[in-house]
Amino acid sequence: MAVTGPERFSAVEKMHDRILGSIERAGSMVENVNSRLRPYMEIKKHVSSQFYSLIQLYLNTKKYRRSRLESRVGRSPVKILTGKQWPEFIELLEERGFWAE
Repeated sequence: MAVTGPERFSAVEKMHDRILGSIERAGSMVENVNSRLRPYMEIKKHVSSQFYSLIQLYLNTKKYRRSRLESRVGRSPVKILTGKQWPEFIELLEERGFWAE
């Protein structure tokens, strides 16, 4: 027998709330990235795709100092995603001879 009436509405409402609760808010993530890039944009006026790649590398290897999820603290996005610890950003640049003359 199918659920009808108020019981069906209640079940759908609970499912809807669970789905909405599991979705990350993209707007706040975009604002986070924009706030990190804004100082560079004001200085340079034009930012190349290589610079965006460098910022992406930095943000993906930087460890979280704080988070609403305790399991993220002290771990980088790369570590969370892959389970492998990457070198710090500066170490990656040194490995690739960025500072070499």
